[in-house]
Amino acid sequence: MGVGNFTLANAETVYIEDLHVHGYYNGGELDIDQTNLDYENLEETLVSLLPDSFYKVENESYGGGSIIAENNFYSIVLTHWVGYYALSVVIRDNDVRYDWGINPLAAHHHARVALRFFDKIHEIYPLRVPTSAWTSGMYQKKLAA
Repeated sequence: MGVGNFTLANAETVYIEDLHVHGYYNGGELDIDQTNLDYENLEETLVSLLPDSFYKVENESYGGGSIIAENNFYSIVLTHWVGYYALSVVIRDNDVRYDWGINPLAAHHHARVALRFFDKIHEIYPLRVPTSAWTSGMYQKKLAA
């Protein structure tokens, strides 16, 4: 039995296959230094595509992955899973003005913010989206530029 697709609560998620981040390796063995460099390049590229309201975050984990950037409403989480990176836009539950911790404005705009970000990424990396707990399909650009 497989591990299924990666998901986080209160998140919109897409997948970037390892192949598109790391390419092919001779002999089937990964070079750790090259893998780390590939990851750093991926992270820098993703952060560069975010609106100015986001700031880079270092060494903060979330749900098995790393928070690479955030603003007052959302955290951008990058998680390496089995054969791909899961990129999630997570609604932050840090607003003490509301019992549930989530600002209603963040919840209202969540899908649109995530799709706009994913559309930019899709111009660089082919994305996949979960279609069930075990399968994924090709991402289709959602919003007009």
